[in-house]
Amino acid sequence: MSHDYKFEGWLGKDKESAKGNMVWGDFPHVKPFEETDVDIQITHCGICGSDVHTLSSGWGPTTYPCCVGHEIVGKAVRVGSKVERGIKVGDRVGVGAQNSSCLKPDCEGCSDKLENYCQHIVTTFGDKYPDGSITYGGYADYHRCPSHFVFKIPDGIASEDAAPMLCGGVTLYSPLVVNGCGPGKKVGM
Repeated sequence: MSHDYKFEGWLGKDKESAKGNMVWGDFPHVKPFEETDVDIQITHCGICGSDVHTLSSGWGPTTYPCCVGHEIVGKAVRVGSKVERGIKVGDRVGVGAQNSSCLKPDCEGCSDKLENYCQHIVTTFGDKYPDGSITYGGYADYHRCPSHFVFKIPDGIASEDAAPMLCGGVTLYSPLVVNGCGPGKKVGM
């Protein structure tokens, strides 16, 4: 497949964008493609309260323009030669709230496979990679992400169901696992 596609999507330009004042536009400062990356042609993206908080600068100052959306599902259209998880062009894949971490063996979070606790985490939108390039989320046509944070979506799960599982689903599932919940136990959500 040709790699002449453009990275563009719905951009928030200021705090007012949280009120629906977003504009379609090109992404400046997209991460340069590396051999560990996957480019995803987005077909589905969930909607999360984090999107509104970020667009409105509700959790601190947002760097605008910002394209939100961190429950991304789509088709892998470009795959580097060093990708993880056996991802191939044409696979249906997804990305959640995190795009990167340091992955260094001396990092407590990364070495314990708890990359979300890494001090060098890069979130899926509104964040910067170490090289200064920007992360842009799933309210867009395409997304670029290091393959370590890209997952194949099983055939038995519809894309519209898989997308919200990449944030909300994991948010509910993780504490159940960490706390040893299982059949016959009572839990509150």
